[in-house]
Amino acid sequence: WRFGDVKGADWYFAAIAYTHALKIMAGVTEDLFDPDGTTTRAMLTAILYRMEGSPVIGNASTRFADVADEAWYTSAVIWAEARGIVAGYGNDLFGINDPVTREQLVAILYRYTVSKGRDVSASSDLSSFSDAGQVSEYAVDAMKWAVDIGLIKGKDNHRIDPAASATRAEIAAIIQRYAEIYSKVLLVDDDLLAIK
Repeated sequence: WRFGDVKGADWYFAAIAYTHALKIMAGVTEDLFDPDGTTTRAMLTAILYRMEGSPVIGNASTRFADVADEAWYTSAVIWAEARGIVAGYGNDLFGINDPVTREQLVAILYRYTVSKGRDVSASSDLSSFSDAGQVSEYAVDAMKWAVDIGLIKGKDNHRIDPAASATRAEIAAIIQRYAEIYSKVLLVDDDLLAIK
């Protein structure tokens, strides 16, 4: 096991091991994962791109002024933008280094699911959450879907906490849940091979 900051007793160990074995998430360095670190919009987009097998994008380009040419995230953003999975903030900005909030996460996963032709009709009543009214309008349907299928679970005091930044450990856990709900994982000789 390569990550010195992720121990077997940690609640997120299995999720990080899972996403790392499938080459969906990498460490921030060779031997550190940074589980409590912030997940940026670029990181989340790259995770979804890797889940798709990092498809070749050819000579496509992006309208986002803050997406550098040939950066580690460039192909991922171009791919996700072309499929309607990500949108910018206006003024042709994507917000590469901005933290991903919990409601942005579910909105992006919702659009990713739609782009795959998968069913997103699940919808849960959010009224049992004390802060349900704080979910931004653009993310309400996605949040209802995410809660219904078990991607998002309430935090302390039964809150959704939609504007809170999602840590890298939280992202790993949610991506693992997503893969287990929507995908089949090949298991050969106890090694995780691929998402189909």
